[in-house]
Amino acid sequence: MIFDRVHIDGFGIWRDLDLEELDPGLNVLLAPNEGGKTTLMTFIRSVLFGFPRRGDPQRYEPLRGGKHGGHIDLSAEGGHYRITRSADGTSSGSMQISDNEGSSLPENKLADLLRNTTKELFENVFAFGLAELQRLDTLQKDEVAGHIYSAGMASGGQDPIGFRQWLRKERDRLYLPRGRKQAVAEKLLEISTLQKEIDPLQQLPEEHASLLQQGRSLGERLAEVDLIMATRQSQLDAARRAQRAWRDYEDLLAAESALKALGVPLAAAGGDPADAGTVDAGSGEGEMSPPPPRPNTETSDPAELLPPSQRALLRESGRIRTLLAAAPRLRELRAAIQKSLTDADTAQSALQTHLKDLGEGWDTERIRTTTTGLKEREKIRQFAEDMRQVESEIESISVRAADAHDAYETIVTRREPVSREAVMLTWAMAVAFTFISAVVVPPVARLVTTSAVGAIGAMTGIIVMWLRHRGRQQMRDERLAAADRETTLWAQHEDAQKSFGEIEDKWQAWLTSQGLDTGLGTDGALDLLDRIREAQEQERRHGESSASAEKATGELTVACGRVNALFESLRRDQISLQAGLQEAVEPLLGELEALQAELEAAEDQGMRLRTVVDQYAQARAALRAVSGEEGPEALRTRLEDLDPDQIERQVQDAEVEVAAASARRDGLNEQLGGVRERRTHLEGDAELADLLQAREQKRSDLAGLLEKWAGYTVAGVLFDLAKQVYEEQRQPEVLKLASRYFEAMTSGRYARVLAPLGETRLEVEEKKGGRRKGPEALSRGTSEQLYLAMRLALAAVYAKQAVPLPLVADDILVNFDDTRAVSTATLLGEFAAQGHQVLAFTCHSHLADVFTAQVPGAKLIQLPKPV
Repeated sequence: MIFDRVHIDGFGIWRDLDLEELDPGLNVLLAPNEGGKTTLMTFIRSVLFGFPRRGDPQRYEPLRGGKHGGHIDLSAEGGHYRITRSADGTSSGSMQISDNEGSSLPENKLADLLRNTTKELFENVFAFGLAELQRLDTLQKDEVAGHIYSAGMASGGQDPIGFRQWLRKERDRLYLPRGRKQAVAEKLLEISTLQKEIDPLQQLPEEHASLLQQGRSLGERLAEVDLIMATRQSQLDAARRAQRAWRDYEDLLAAESALKALGVPLAAAGGDPADAGTVDAGSGEGEMSPPPPRPNTETSDPAELLPPSQRALLRESGRIRTLLAAAPRLRELRAAIQKSLTDADTAQSALQTHLKDLGEGWDTERIRTTTTGLKEREKIRQFAEDMRQVESEIESISVRAADAHDAYETIVTRREPVSREAVMLTWAMAVAFTFISAVVVPPVARLVTTSAVGAIGAMTGIIVMWLRHRGRQQMRDERLAAADRETTLWAQHEDAQKSFGEIEDKWQAWLTSQGLDTGLGTDGALDLLDRIREAQEQERRHGESSASAEKATGELTVACGRVNALFESLRRDQISLQAGLQEAVEPLLGELEALQAELEAAEDQGMRLRTVVDQYAQARAALRAVSGEEGPEALRTRLEDLDPDQIERQVQDAEVEVAAASARRDGLNEQLGGVRERRTHLEGDAELADLLQAREQKRSDLAGLLEKWAGYTVAGVLFDLAKQVYEEQRQPEVLKLASRYFEAMTSGRYARVLAPLGETRLEVEEKKGGRRKGPEALSRGTSEQLYLAMRLALAAVYAKQAVPLPLVADDILVNFDDTRAVSTATLLGEFAAQGHQVLAFTCHSHLADVFTAQVPGAKLIQLPKPV
């Protein structure tokens, strides 16, 4: 199953989030703390298995709007499906599943795609965070633990823990030393009580004594026959053991022959220490060659028997492959150094050009300390705006003052409304009219007419004089108002000019505070800041390119140093890095590739040797199991002088002798029965007979109880032996895979992960020395690596048995050191390459770089900031 796309409508802090075109392999999702990584993992769980109940903090109700839920597009079983989950009033929400064409499918289709994977199994194995990774109990839940501990002897349905406890309980119920309430103790007490009643009744006559003597004699003869029969039976058992062991003996001889052909002494392969100094048949010198260190083949790798140079290569296999995996990164660093140095030179040249263009007094330090930000630009623009406004105001006032002056001049040059000539003409006309009236009007009416005309003329003159006076007064008022307006405007003009001067003074002061030429105008200042900013940009680029080159050089130096350290540990010639670090990259990688070829050859030889040593160990173990009390060496000694036909004849002869001894024993038992019957008849005492019968019955019951007790005891011993063999040879596939993953993550420090039979706990075994530890004895980082190895193994086995499900892991490398983080990232890349989609969340950029560096094909996804 592969997740192709994840879309969230509304879930916690996420709204309208789209993760499209997820890679079927390793995906690295980077986001800061509280950036929504855990919320995204919980969303995936919820879409597949339903929302948690209301009130649960894991329900993640939408905080920024949107409908609660979303969908996941996935590929499975050769088809494409969309799983949609949304809130509908129920606790778990409504789930719809559709195919690639949008057709709805039954809800149980999701269970079919998941192969009925439960929520508990998915959350504890396939979608987990750091909190789950730090706890063993998440792997001990019944459904998860079943995949770890249910194998071998436990596969028949019998719980190993319960079976061992049941054996101990049943054994102790029958008999305990110094116990009084167990069945055997109670039965012995009953027999003792009966014997006390029988003793007085066994005072019998002489015949009875004779019968007793005959019974004792027959009993002795019967004992002799039983001894003979036991001897014959022992011979028969020995012959049958030889018969059963013959095939294992042949396998052992073949394995020993193969070991000798490989030049490995038997002692070194776990055989007889007496063989430790055998002559090296392949040397051709006939000298005693010192044997390799003798490993414990049940706990160590037989490849330790290889020559020292090959053993050294195998021990460094993880480093060799890790360094080879980093080869693309070394080449990238070399190219990055060259590019950064070129960019630095280009930026330096551009910077010098800008400094020359700026003129004298400008250098890198002055450029670096000059501020060219938005604040300064806004300040210049404000000065320009203030100057423009004041200049505009000055110009406006000048225009208005000129207009006021023109208005004043117009008023001054304007004529009076009633002139002096008009007044004189008016008076002249009045006198003329009066004279004419006196001459023309008859004498009778002359006085009246002349008086009237004179009065009218006088009145007209007075009116005209009043109008003239009023006009003069109005003109004086208008002249005064125009003069005042002009004076006010010129005063405003002077004030505006003072304001402009103050702004210019502030502008000069600001230029001085910024270290700029005081002769600059605002436009010139803005242009200068642009040029300075361009120079600053070139200086910044030069610094960044130089720093990048220095950083890449440091990383390349460290990486090349690791390769040389590997050569040193292998006692190989190192390559000098002093003359030219970049030129040393290809020679280093060439030596690494040569080492890889040698490593592969050593691994092939180790595999052949491991196969032969395993065959040898299995043949020895099988012979030991068949030999019983006789012992494997004694059995082998017997077999050396036999062949299958002789063994068959021994079996047949022993069977005949056992049958004859059995017939003699049956005859003696029959005679003894007759004697006992006669003695019982003579006794004639029903009470004694009843007591004797009851005693024999209780003795028989006691024998049955003892037989059961012995059976439970022997079964317990055999169970413990089988448990030991199982733990050493028959661990389930999950633990085998976990051992390989854990060894890779710890750079080979730990060889195996074990689950002791009958116990729901884990142990790890150190590769050197074979010492075992429980998780509580490991550091936090190592225990997290153990639990991660278990989950990867469970996921891999589950993919074979049911369905490959995507692995979602949230910040699982934060407690790993650099070496183990690199090893784990490489392992996750290999795990993803085997067909397992991996979504690795992290809040650390350096861990994301580790993933992308170790897994070149990994897809890096920067989660957006929630809005």
